[in-house]
Amino acid sequence: MMSPLSHDLSPELIDRLGEECAPRVAVAAFVARVAGRSDPDTIESAAQEIFAGYGARLMQRALELGEEYTDQTYEVLKAGAKKTGRLYFPHVAQRFLEVSYLATQAISAVDIVENNHYRMIIRLDPDCVIYTGVGEACGSGVSAQMPCRHVCLTALNTLFDALRLDIGVAQELSMGQDGQCRFVAVNNRPYEGTPWKI
Repeated sequence: MMSPLSHDLSPELIDRLGEECAPRVAVAAFVARVAGRSDPDTIESAAQEIFAGYGARLMQRALELGEEYTDQTYEVLKAGAKKTGRLYFPHVAQRFLEVSYLATQAISAVDIVENNHYRMIIRLDPDCVIYTGVGEACGSGVSAQMPCRHVCLTALNTLFDALRLDIGVAQELSMGQDGQCRFVAVNNRPYEGTPWKI
């Protein structure tokens, strides 16, 4: 007889993703690429290459491992989404978002400011390990340019593309100017189902 699934995220999932996609590796690659440079063009070019690439890999791996290490809550959510054609946004998407942040940030919960069928708003505070790592290694002038935003924006777009959802993603607030990052995901088709196969 198969043992029942836990309702909680697997600690092994979080640990494995954190090891495979350690943010310190992406920060170190970025720091090496911009060493001694602070001009916006160099910072932006390195950020697009290194941090956007990292964000895409992180979310792709979160999707793979999230399916491998399933849980009862996710299985019920998938069944409901399959039956109704809804819940993919924001609930299924939120699960993978939480997996990626819990594995790579020094947090115990993801701050979801708003979560409904129309939009989802995610907040990160100044303790973000990537933002902090860039600031410590390159100085506040570089971190204030927000090169790390490419991690979150690319990860979110990768997630919604993988789920085949028509979601617009934008950054409303940034650590450099506002003391926090806030990312908004807007559902462009809130009343349509999705072809995502689960």
